[in-house]
Amino acid sequence: MLEASKFNELKISGNLPSPKGTVLKIMELSEHNNVPLPELIAVLNTDPVMIGRLLKLANSASFVRSRPAVALTPDVLMSIGLNAVRQIALTFALVAEHHRGECQQFDYNLHWSRALACGAAMQLLGQQLRIAPPGELFTIGILSSIGQLAMATLHPVEYGALIQAQGNPYARGMTRQEESRFGYHHLDIAGALLRDWGLPAMFCDAVRQHEDLPPVDVAEHSRAAGWHCACIWPAVWPMSACWKARHGHMAMKN
Repeated sequence: MLEASKFNELKISGNLPSPKGTVLKIMELSEHNNVPLPELIAVLNTDPVMIGRLLKLANSASFVRSRPAVALTPDVLMSIGLNAVRQIALTFALVAEHHRGECQQFDYNLHWSRALACGAAMQLLGQQLRIAPPGELFTIGILSSIGQLAMATLHPVEYGALIQAQGNPYARGMTRQEESRFGYHHLDIAGALLRDWGLPAMFCDAVRQHEDLPPVDVAEHSRAAGWHCACIWPAVWPMSACWKARHGHMAMKN
């Protein structure tokens, strides 16, 4: 179990995945319901890549428009939703800043490929179940495995040894091994990070429990978190099978 004091200690170390610069400013601004939209748009406009991602989402089939959005305007931002804007900015900042690292046994490129596939699957499943905005579901799918990235960042050598012993960072037995070695596991870290970043409690609960089927011990947001677990689980475990198949094939070649 990850105590609050231990999580704060890990934050202070500076080794946890975290937003910086423009993205941190976007998150700070969008935390407030009365955020001045022109100010938020001005910050977003300093990042052309972010503009492109938000416009792509705004013009997706999830949103009905009389004509395509060609620029970020207050109306476009409100249609996407400030929560989705905030979460998308966070997600792609993490991808950009953590596409490599010191844990030699952790395949960072494959991790993000898996995460993006989970995000896309969450978005599609969510469109069928209509349980949350598509942009938010895409984000939560990507961040469902943020705990493994955090473990690789915090403990590159020891976590690498666990990966080697278990076969991959998404193996079923990893939580027990992590708890034994470090006193907490990747789901603890994931839930704590999402709460620290201000994501809705039901998303934090869903990620914290998505490896359990059926979900158990969810607090007051149990019903909503249960639906989100139901989305994340079928999105995540096929990706784990792909990881195992890829690395098994590589081992055979070697």
